[in-house]
Amino acid sequence: MPTRSLTLAAALLLPALALAAPPRPPPAGAGDIADRAEQVKRQRLTRALGLAEALDLDEAGALKLRDTLAKHDEKRAPLQRQLQESLRTLRAAARGEGSQAAQVDGAVQRLAEVRAKLAQLDGELLGEVTRGATPARKARAALFLARPPSRPPPGAGPTAGAAAGPRAAAPPGPRGYPPRPPPSYTPAPPGVPSQGPAPMGPPDEIEPPHAPPPGGAPAAPAPGVAGPEAEDWFSDSP
Repeated sequence: MPTRSLTLAAALLLPALALAAPPRPPPAGAGDIADRAEQVKRQRLTRALGLAEALDLDEAGALKLRDTLAKHDEKRAPLQRQLQESLRTLRAAARGEGSQAAQVDGAVQRLAEVRAKLAQLDGELLGEVTRGATPARKARAALFLARPPSRPPPGAGPTAGAAAGPRAAAPPGPRGYPPRPPPSYTPAPPGVPSQGPAPMGPPDEIEPPHAPPPGGAPAAPAPGVAGPEAEDWFSDSP
């Protein structure tokens, strides 16, 4: 992280740490609530830091921006609750849980109204934080606020392997046997027949190698000369 980003982050964090109360052991069942609150706090800090960088603010400007964003979040909070309530009603109706037509129509109407109010608040925030800013800074701030909340990239973190999913299994061998890796063997020297790679397949289908006869294999006949077996077959002698 650049030095300027570290300075702005320290300016935004130190006042909150100074006013924070000492931590207390959470009650039973409050782990999820604490995790959610911590996630919201990190998102707000990231938003304040990114917006301060987009506007090229100094430490004092970053602190003022943090207060402005906090007031904006207070105005958005009740609208966000109404939005979630309308969405829950519509999801229940989509699952066929007995919602009446009037309830669905009311939820759709409230959803449209809440979204319009949230868009109006976002426009007011952009106008307030970019008052007196140059066109380039205003454009950067508008682009930053239009982005969805940041999420970790795919494959990042300790669960990267789990996110990538298991590897595809290799196709099975004959009769369901698992595939065998191709064996490595040393090529035979010139003039010596190569044995080639080991045969593949189930153990009961592999033919064992034939042992050579005692004294070695007989020499192959020269081209055009019949071997001993041929002489016996075509001989007139009994």
